[in-house]
Amino acid sequence: MTSRKITMADALNKGNILRTKWPQSEKDYIPVYLGSGKAGACFDAWGLMNRPWQSSQSGSLPNTAYLHADHWHRGLYGLDMLLPLYQLVWTETPTAPVQYRQELHLLENRLETQLEWAHLRIHMNLSFHPDKRNLLVLDFQFEASPDQPVPGIGLKPITDLMTQGYKQHVSGIATSVPSAAETGCHVTQLRIGKASTTLAFQALDRKGRCSTLTTAAGTEVHFSGTSGRHLLVIGACGSSEQETLMQQMSQIKDVTSLFTEMKEAWRKRYGDACVLLSDDRHQALWSRSLHYLLCSFSPEPVCPVSPMGFSGNGWPFHFPQDMAYILPAFLQLGHFDIAKGIVSYYRSCLSNMQAFTKRIYGVGGAQWAWEFPMDNKSNLLDSGSPNPFQFEIHNAAYPAFMASETAQAIQEEDWTRDVAWPIIRESARFFTEVLKKDDDGTWGMEVIPSMGQDEWGGENAKNYLCALISARYCLTTALKTAEQLGSLPEEQLGTTPDETNRWHAILRDGLSFPRLLHPRYGLHMTCEGNPDDFHFGVQKHPIQLSPLTFLPIGAPGDPERKAYDMRYDLCKGSHEHFFTGWSLATFWLAAARLRDGAGFEQDLEEAVPSFYVDPSWSVLFETSRQINMPMYLTNHGLFMQAVHEALLHGDTTAPASAEVRPISSGLPSTWLPAKYWNLRSRDGQSFSGSYVMRC
Repeated sequence: MTSRKITMADALNKGNILRTKWPQSEKDYIPVYLGSGKAGACFDAWGLMNRPWQSSQSGSLPNTAYLHADHWHRGLYGLDMLLPLYQLVWTETPTAPVQYRQELHLLENRLETQLEWAHLRIHMNLSFHPDKRNLLVLDFQFEASPDQPVPGIGLKPITDLMTQGYKQHVSGIATSVPSAAETGCHVTQLRIGKASTTLAFQALDRKGRCSTLTTAAGTEVHFSGTSGRHLLVIGACGSSEQETLMQQMSQIKDVTSLFTEMKEAWRKRYGDACVLLSDDRHQALWSRSLHYLLCSFSPEPVCPVSPMGFSGNGWPFHFPQDMAYILPAFLQLGHFDIAKGIVSYYRSCLSNMQAFTKRIYGVGGAQWAWEFPMDNKSNLLDSGSPNPFQFEIHNAAYPAFMASETAQAIQEEDWTRDVAWPIIRESARFFTEVLKKDDDGTWGMEVIPSMGQDEWGGENAKNYLCALISARYCLTTALKTAEQLGSLPEEQLGTTPDETNRWHAILRDGLSFPRLLHPRYGLHMTCEGNPDDFHFGVQKHPIQLSPLTFLPIGAPGDPERKAYDMRYDLCKGSHEHFFTGWSLATFWLAAARLRDGAGFEQDLEEAVPSFYVDPSWSVLFETSRQINMPMYLTNHGLFMQAVHEALLHGDTTAPASAEVRPISSGLPSTWLPAKYWNLRSRDGQSFSGSYVMRC
């Protein structure tokens, strides 16, 4: 018996978000997220972006604003950050509707909002285009009594704000481009900080007439009559894409054909890999996670978005570490084009990272930045640093990990040689230069400036556990990749026999992990020091699980298994249903890797009481109970990885049409029966199958 093919509609329709009750307060509503992979926004209960922009991470509510990959500012310390571009708002806010319905249709990437009063009905459909990624379209329909005014909609550029990035005040100006009005398109050039972005708006009438005007606050569209249907098209781009954007907007003539085109494009963008779990909560979260990731990343080789996508929440910077927790999910789903685009971007920044490493550390190789530049021209941290977290040296491994995993999946030798290998080589080279032999014969490091991945553990310590794990991963992966490319001459590889011999010697002698082994707990401390001073139980993150989760190079050892058994004892707050950052999501992936279905189920059940997820399982938060920080893509990526790992169990020997399997100890019991279709193993092979309850 073989697994019946499941469709993407089977999987995604389980995750549609439906709301029929008007929220009593703003805190009762978690914004809905849509995007194109290059731009995106969160939308409020009205289906617009009426919430005032909040710059601080400590703000009480999540934002609703539009962000675009081209709209960024190089601020203090040479750090690059996304800025909000505009908000789509009512010109006059109506009273609360009498009847209300809002639904996010995942398969079509479409937000539908219906509002009804005694004498007015409004129906809106809103979507981004997954191929023409600079376009956002709103289909606005209404019916009204003769004397009932219809609220107008304003496109309000954001020209003055306090940034999310270290609270820097940034201001600018929005200038109308009069010549574009002849085409029926209102074009504004927005300059703020170092950003210069084109913003275009046009309204097309299918029924009735509307009027559009430009004011000091932006562009407004006003509706008249007793019924109407109007298509509002909003485009945004950097200066290099302005001509293409204007051509795309001029070609739009019809509402129906445009939405049909976007619907089919989204079906294609979702791909052919999906899962179907019997637990509706977890299936919905998987479907929504896929939606959020595809809204946030595209195949374009540009700087990946910040950890909360284009939501405007949290940090405005890109972090390679967070990207490394997401990218494997794309590979497992066969989205190789997205993974290649991300790794290609890092490759384009290699020379800049080498210069950064030489300037900060005085050594060769690449120590990849913690808060990453958005182009290859940043003189990063040239005027100091806002905090010691900029020097988390374990970061050197994550681009190498993504390059290696992508190369294994796509099996393209030329790409591996030209794109992946230089990243892997220079990451290994950095660790080779900072590793020194300790008096016990093992290799360790004491780097200044430095910081560990457990950010509550202090700075400039010796032998950070995370850094040793990263070093071991990079050297092992460099040797493995060099062997795969062994037919190339040394000059093409960019290495010498002395260098590769040194890699072998370091791994043969071993890194300084024994110096970190706690004599009582049997697991590793987060850095070298007195075991009596080890901050056991008050860590921020479960660093000890990294060889099992983030940088695996083989079967986990006893210290990792011990850390997994004691995972709730490691971090502050875990026993009180409180998890910081990606801690709980790490438990999920660790449980899946160890095939501990019961533990996985236990850890998933922690999500709601800890408010790591909202009660309807629509979105994961950055930290427990941090309601202003939803849409943490890092955790969504880790969750998807855990689901895929639990289903595949690393089985790369089964045929492509795997037989129905009995219940496995690696699956939560609530998932059964479970099906999966076209999930990819690490070498890119496709697998399908299902699990049933054992009779």
